[in-house]
Amino acid sequence: MTVEILSLSGADVNAFYQSHQRAPKEESSGAVAHEKRAEIILWFQKSRAGVCELERTLFIGHPSKMEIMSVRGKTAGAYKNAGSFQWTPGVKALTLVLIKALIRELKQTTTFMPLLEGDRGSLAASLDYALDKQPDWLLHMFGSDNDGNAYLRQLLLRSNSGMKRSGSVGISLNEQLFSPQSIKIYFRDVAVKHVEELDRLAQSIIDTHI
Repeated sequence: MTVEILSLSGADVNAFYQSHQRAPKEESSGAVAHEKRAEIILWFQKSRAGVCELERTLFIGHPSKMEIMSVRGKTAGAYKNAGSFQWTPGVKALTLVLIKALIRELKQTTTFMPLLEGDRGSLAASLDYALDKQPDWLLHMFGSDNDGNAYLRQLLLRSNSGMKRSGSVGISLNEQLFSPQSIKIYFRDVAVKHVEELDRLAQSIIDTHI
C-alpha cells in the first residue's frame, strides 16, 4: 500500500489544505463519516543541538470541520488563530505514536501489540498522564469534544491507563476514526516517506528521553 506523501513549500501549503477538504462518504451517520477523515500533518525541524524536534502540526477532521494548527512555543506568536505546545515528554510520546503508526502502515505490519508502551517514567506513561489531565496543548492541537474533553482521547486507545494494576500502559491509534494512512510527516518542507528515515526520527525522539 502506498501512503500519499507530498513535498510542500510556501504557498503550496494552503493549496494542499484545500485539496484535502473531501466530501464525506455517505454512511448511516454523517458524524462518523466525517470523523473517519481525520488527518494530521507534522513538521519537524533540527534544533541547535542537531536533534529533530516537532515544529508545528495541522489537524484536519475535527467534528466541527475546523482545521486546527498548533505551533511550538509558549504562544502561537505570528501564527493567526493557532494553538501552541512545548516539546514535553507528552508531546514527544504522541509524535512517537504517530510515527510508529505510519511505519507499521508502510511495512504493512500486522500485530496485536500497542504502538507505544512503558512503565512509570516512560514516554507512554507521560502521554497517558496527559490524556487524563488534559493540559492545554492537547486542546490546542486537537480541539475538544462537546463535553469539553480533549478530542485526542477519542483518537487513541489505552490499556492499563493510570497503571492501576502492575505492568505497562499501552497506547495505540483508534483506527476506526484515525487511519495511519492519514499521517503525513515532513522535515522542514520535505516529505519523510521512507521507513529508514522514519525509524531514525523515532529513535531520535526516544534518545532525547533516555
